[in-house]
Amino acid sequence: MFRNRTSKRIALMAGSCLVVFAIAVGAWLFGAGFTSTVDAHALLQEAAKKNTVIKTYQAVATMSHTAQSPEDPAEYFGEATTFVVEGQGAYVVTSSTGGTAEYLLFEDKQYERESSDDEWEEMHGSGAGYEIPSLDSAKHAALIETLDDLEVVGDEMFNGVLTQKLVGKYDLTLRAEAIWGDYDDLDADMKEGIDPHRNQMLAGTERFVGWVGKEDGLLYGYTIYGTYPAHGDLLAFTDQKSVTFSNFNGDITIPSIDDGGGDDSSG
Repeated sequence: MFRNRTSKRIALMAGSCLVVFAIAVGAWLFGAGFTSTVDAHALLQEAAKKNTVIKTYQAVATMSHTAQSPEDPAEYFGEATTFVVEGQGAYVVTSSTGGTAEYLLFEDKQYERESSDDEWEEMHGSGAGYEIPSLDSAKHAALIETLDDLEVVGDEMFNGVLTQKLVGKYDLTLRAEAIWGDYDDLDADMKEGIDPHRNQMLAGTERFVGWVGKEDGLLYGYTIYGTYPAHGDLLAFTDQKSVTFSNFNGDITIPSIDDGGGDDSSG
């Protein structure tokens, strides 16, 4: 019963959690060419050369979107706070319109629970192979370069750090392919099932704003703004995702599976 309830929450929070981990390990889910300005290209080359790697840090991801279909809540909100500790693992605390959940991720096993008052249970599919994510200036630079129309806006303070602000946009054709695969390879039934959502995505826009540290070349935070028009039975809706990284090499501890409640994270 616990797994049935939490699996629903995992699906609800997948966007936020995947954003945190995808960017942390540099595994962007869709590749693209880029048309960056000379200044943006030079900035990212310089950031990559710094070779800054942070293995202990905190990340906060938030997401919100308005209703896409009439039966959806008018607005959905979710937040995931992730603590990553080198040599230990990652601890994720989520809250959303759908409820709360926590995840404890080690290289060999992964666990979940609904709240700090519950016992940890091993996740379905748990096993060896999870990679504890690090922040890497070279990987950050590489993933930002996948954006189209990338430009440097100028210097800006972001959470007390001097950064350079960049803006760009996503190629939604490539994003759709990353989600549903090559459209031409799909059968007729599959096409019929995904067409409303795929076509709505392709008609939308997604814009990126990010802040890259001038001293270390790391991405300290970013926001993605999505706007999609009505399509068939689907309502026009907006979507926003933000991630902020902090507490680099800070004093952070994460729970163990024997902890009987309470949040042991600090920093």
